[in-house]
Amino acid sequence: MNVPNVLTVIRVLFVPIFAWLYVDGRPIPALVVYLVCALTDALDGYLARRLNQVTDFGKLVDPLADKLMLLTILFCLTWSGHVHWWIPAALLLRDCYQVVGSAYLLKRKNVVVYARLPGKISTCLFILGILMVYPWHEQALLAQAGQWLLVAALVFAVVSSVCYTCSFGIKGQSAC
Repeated sequence: MNVPNVLTVIRVLFVPIFAWLYVDGRPIPALVVYLVCALTDALDGYLARRLNQVTDFGKLVDPLADKLMLLTILFCLTWSGHVHWWIPAALLLRDCYQVVGSAYLLKRKNVVVYARLPGKISTCLFILGILMVYPWHEQALLAQAGQWLLVAALVFAVVSSVCYTCSFGIKGQSAC
């Protein structure tokens, strides 16, 4: 275990804490947990590369921690009426496809799928969209703009899956 992996494990442990706080009617402490997770996600990736501490554990669990937190917050926001139900549902389908495909590539071809530009853009748009629809303000226009950012994030998530499929599924071709 190294520092980046410890940060990843902390993020996984924070997922149920976020959900409990949110469902228990404490959205602001839940938002703090989410923001800590978002910051430690960036920090653990930076440290892993900077300190040359990239591990197989981190390659597998880091994206899983990201997916778990993102889906959890979107489902909580859907439960409370702040996000349309089809956004987390579509993301869940896309993530299942991504996880199965990544597991296949790792097991059969010993290839680890890394985030590319469309996936990174998707992540940034999801964070911004969530902050805009999150119930910490009473601004309807801000929440509406956040809905559109979530849709854009979902589009970039699907584009990233198409890029991965083309890059690894069709020999010699790359969409991104």
